[in-house]
Amino acid sequence: MRILFHGSVITDNSTGIGRYAGSLLNQYEQMEKPVSVISHAKIETSLRNYTYRKMPWYTHIPFQLGYTIERIPYTERDIIHYPVHRSENVSSYVINRKSKKILTIHDLIPFHTEDPRLARDQPDIETQSVWKWALQRYAKKMDAIIAGSACTKRDIIRYLGVPEEKVHVIYVAANPAFRVKSPKEVAGDVTSLGINRPYIFYTGGYSPRKNTDMLVRVFRDIQENHNHKYTLVMAGGGFPERYQKYGDILSTGHVTTEQLVSLYNGAEFFIYPSLFEGFGVPPLEAMACGCPVITSNTSSLPEVVGDAALTVNPDSVDALTFAMQSMAEDKGLRASLQKRGLDRSRQFRWEKTARETWTIYDDVSST
Repeated sequence: MRILFHGSVITDNSTGIGRYAGSLLNQYEQMEKPVSVISHAKIETSLRNYTYRKMPWYTHIPFQLGYTIERIPYTERDIIHYPVHRSENVSSYVINRKSKKILTIHDLIPFHTEDPRLARDQPDIETQSVWKWALQRYAKKMDAIIAGSACTKRDIIRYLGVPEEKVHVIYVAANPAFRVKSPKEVAGDVTSLGINRPYIFYTGGYSPRKNTDMLVRVFRDIQENHNHKYTLVMAGGGFPERYQKYGDILSTGHVTTEQLVSLYNGAEFFIYPSLFEGFGVPPLEAMACGCPVITSNTSSLPEVVGDAALTVNPDSVDALTFAMQSMAEDKGLRASLQKRGLDRSRQFRWEKTARETWTIYDDVSST
């Protein structure tokens, strides 16, 4: 058995999906597994690389992957693993009929149109049409589907009609860079970002689904009415300018991985009130850095944090206010969640993700 791994997404290492694919391949390389990588550009790995064959520009996107796979000698036991569904992959689902195929689905957020905040957070029209159409048509024809969480598995069964026995939940992990750092290491990074007093931390982007307007509203209420003296630090880009009018809210813009690790380490606590996540890596990163966590009790997030965080209804002002006040005022609670979070984070390892994924390969190859 050999795995043909569609690795083009690895070149976008800034996305969670890119890091997922790259981390899997890194583990396979260490495990010396028979994997060949197919991509539009050469990937830095000792694994065998196949780059897309040149085709006329008008067939470049829809047919190049399928055409390239057809030119690779393979046996009936070989498997193609697509670590993400993209509409331009559709032709290879159809053209390469002899191959067994495994697809990873990280979330089905575009199918969640019942909540207007999720509906406003939808991708472009191409995703809304081709992406959804292709998934509904071809997901059932995959030999196996890997879901990023039990929440996503339920969505796959509900929206795509895939039999439950074909869907396998395999969790991802945080980058090993997310760890507990020394106070000296942390202080330098935090000071360089202009942070000079205790802070509450958020990262994860801005959109209606991320619920940051609610976070800012509750934070401002606590600051004004309960005499707290914190800064709310929001790492990343895209936050509205209206947040900046408050002197106690600091948007850092883009930060490096090492700066992000320091921001988790130095925070009083991390808050992530997202309405919906296919998995939700930031709370896991925070726990791995020894940072106490408040997050939502919705979608996949309780799967990530277990009993190692405060989980609340993200639509409830009262629940978020109570959780933030409790965390701000109770040092014992923060210490307890810090310990539990570290223990919880150790349950998610890339080696385990790779081993469980390879088991799916073996099962599919032998059927």
